[in-house]
Amino acid sequence: KDISLKNQLFLVCSAAIPGALLRDQLNSSFLVNILGVFFMGCIAGLKLNSRAQLFLLIGFCGSFTTFSGWMMDVFALIRGGFLFQASLLIGSTLMFGFLSLTLGFLLGKTIKQLFRLYRHRMFDPFGAPMNEGIGASLDGESSVNVPLVAELV
Repeated sequence: KDISLKNQLFLVCSAAIPGALLRDQLNSSFLVNILGVFFMGCIAGLKLNSRAQLFLLIGFCGSFTTFSGWMMDVFALIRGGFLFQASLLIGSTLMFGFLSLTLGFLLGKTIKQLFRLYRHRMFDPFGAPMNEGIGASLDGESSVNVPLVAELV
């Protein structure tokens, strides 16, 4: 189902504000970029629906990560005559960024597989079958829907 432009703008903007505020609090373009690509990798591994991707990838991660801030850091080092440190910042950001993205993707993929296994076995979060224990009604029918979090993935 297509998402209207109005809804797309709402999803992106509502996630961009906390992303930008968090980036400002961390005050390190290296750290926010590494954390941002890790989070992007998790989202990619989860294969979320398009609304969640708009909200998390474009909105939150797009405003949280900062290519321009990273470039300004590199430029300031070069202008100050710190060519080795500038090269180190470029190399380490690319290396750790790719590693972080890969680890995030593998984590997201693992979480996705665990949710599939969880949904397949129809167990509640506490390990009891849905017709026993937590979430069961007196007539043996489950009073709890299949976990809502699993619906996102």
